[in-house]
Amino acid sequence: LVEDLEKKVQELENVVRKKNVEIEDLNMAMDEYERRNSIIITALQNNELYLTSQIERFKKENRKIKKENLSWRNEKKHYINEIKLKEELVEDKVKEIASLKEKHSQENNELIEI
Repeated sequence: LVEDLEKKVQELENVVRKKNVEIEDLNMAMDEYERRNSIIITALQNNELYLTSQIERFKKENRKIKKENLSWRNEKKHYINEIKLKEELVEDKVKEIASLKEKHSQENNELIEI
């Protein structure tokens, strides 16, 4: 009976050792999992920071481009208005010259008649 009990105790001790080895293996695997998880989390946080900074940079560039575009549009409007004014002046001068030509033509005709 004592031998049977000693044999059972030895078997149970062997089972406990095997279970302890399994537990140690699981603990090591868990530690490795946590280490890799930590690396992944850090990488994701770094990516988030990088992407956030890129978004801010693009927003600033976009605002700058919008301001330049608005400025360019305003300049374009200014030049178009300036061109229209000059065209009107040219038209006025053309009319004035045509009127003067007509006047001189009439004066010449009057002088020829005299």
